[in-house]
Amino acid sequence: MTEQDELFTRNPDFIFRRIIDETILVPVHRDLAEMDCIYTLNELGALLWEKLETPASKIELRKRFWTLMTLRKKPPRRIWTAFWKRCKASARC
Repeated sequence: MTEQDELFTRNPDFIFRRIIDETILVPVHRDLAEMDCIYTLNELGALLWEKLETPASKIELRKRFWTLMTLRKKPPRRIWTAFWKRCKASARC
């Protein structure tokens, strides 16, 4: 399977909410004891979560990421690699 073939989508176990200037992911299939798994997303995380409304390949996500980083004049390759590793490692709480 190539980077273009594998598609990623939102995890249906989470809902996405914007509250004032915070963007959060809240688990919907957890019991009350596990509610410490609420995630606050930064601007990049929020943009990528919105992009995942429809399935997207790693290449499409990387293009979106690089566009944002280029606009902010940050080195995209190193940041993308670190972000992708964290994203894959923390697929669930």
